[in-house]
Amino acid sequence: DEPKFKSLIGNNHATVLDGIGEFNEIVRADLFTVLDDRANVKARIDEPDRWRDSMEDNALVRRIFSEGAFSASGMLIQNGRLYQAVAVPVLARDAVVGILITGYQIDDAAAAQLRSMTRSHISIVDESDRVLVTTLTGRRAALSEALATERPRLRAVRESGTNSSDFDLMIGGERYIAVA
Repeated sequence: DEPKFKSLIGNNHATVLDGIGEFNEIVRADLFTVLDDRANVKARIDEPDRWRDSMEDNALVRRIFSEGAFSASGMLIQNGRLYQAVAVPVLARDAVVGILITGYQIDDAAAAQLRSMTRSHISIVDESDRVLVTTLTGRRAALSEALATERPRLRAVRESGTNSSDFDLMIGGERYIAVA
């Protein structure tokens, strides 16, 4: 509900980029993206020279525009990086004039912290089974090969709509229990 932030939305890319840089000095997010009222990127700090892309197919953005949600949060994959993100509408006179998306990257170091708490290896893959995050850093290639072998099983779990399914996964000759 910051008037200075709301006033940025209607400006050109360079002005919006400068403005969000100032706001992100406070938030210190890894992902700080501003969209216009048609879900097009006005500016983003993670890739300052990349803008005008449409994010209308993004699940978080759809929940704001289509469902009228006051906020939407979840995992967001952008350019092969995984973020825990939140999207909020930017309102002017009760109309959505844009969306702000902020997020913090979940990387191998974050997975290592989780591993130290759970005593379990952590790997997160995208819908095409590409490894985004893992504590199996020295065995990333072997993990990718094992996932390729299990692709039909992973696809079946995704298509079944069940919450999860566990199975054995052989990675470099070692047995792991995987959850999909």
